[in-house]
Amino acid sequence: MDPLNTIAGVIIGVALSAMFGAGVFRKAREEQEEATRVKIEQVEQELAQEHEAELQSRIAALEADYLKQSDALKASYQRESEEKQRELQGQLQTLEAKLKREKEEAIAKLRADYEAKGQESPQEAVSAPLSVERLTAETTSEGTTTELPPQVPPTSIPTLGNQVDAQIVKRLQGWGESKQLRYVAQMEQYCFSVSPEVREQVAIALKTLTTGQPVRREVKSAIAILGKLSTDSQSSVRLAAIQALGGIQSPQVIPYLQKALQDSSSEVIKTASAAIQRFKFYPSSAPVKVVKPAVKVTKAKVKT
Repeated sequence: MDPLNTIAGVIIGVALSAMFGAGVFRKAREEQEEATRVKIEQVEQELAQEHEAELQSRIAALEADYLKQSDALKASYQRESEEKQRELQGQLQTLEAKLKREKEEAIAKLRADYEAKGQESPQEAVSAPLSVERLTAETTSEGTTTELPPQVPPTSIPTLGNQVDAQIVKRLQGWGESKQLRYVAQMEQYCFSVSPEVREQVAIALKTLTTGQPVRREVKSAIAILGKLSTDSQSSVRLAAIQALGGIQSPQVIPYLQKALQDSSSEVIKTASAAIQRFKFYPSSAPVKVVKPAVKVTKAKVKT
């Protein structure tokens, strides 16, 4: 056998063995890597499950703790509320008993004072009707009647309504002095007040707001409000409304001014007439029709 062929065969065999061994090693390494990857995924999944379970457990514990604290707070609040209610009821009962006792003592004192003076008690004086027999009984033996003490007129005591009206008037004054037309809408509710002072102050405040202002939506609303006030039952309110309308340079105020010429107050008529005269000098596309004030003609009585 040729030595060269032998050597070549040996070399080829070694190469084939090396190639086969490399393939086997690569396959084993791939299998090992796959097994490692699968194991890592399993560990990650187990860790995620454990983390989720621990998280759910903590959430449940927190919810239980919250419910426990909430129940405790509710019970504490209810207990404090009941105690406060009992305390207030006790104070109310004590106050009622005190007022009742003071009332009884005052009535007893008044009755004792009247009995000591030989007069009838206040309750009997109020309940007993004033009749002819009673007046006759009060007549003295000389035929003259006893003089009754002079009646003292009741003093004016400030009431809650007066205080509220004063606060509203002060508020309206502030709105007028602010020169903010956005307050016009809020003033409308007060033109229906039962207090003439409040209604008059609405007109005064609207005059302060609208004088010299361009005719916009708020000014038109103010004209409508002043138109209502110009027919008020109080002459002072009507006068203030006409004065305010006379300061607005808009043809929309003319019908109200013309209607005011028929007013029963001479001051209102004079103010409306002067305002209409001023409109002759205002630039306006609408013609101004001047209506003469109503003149009351009275017939003189002829002596016969």
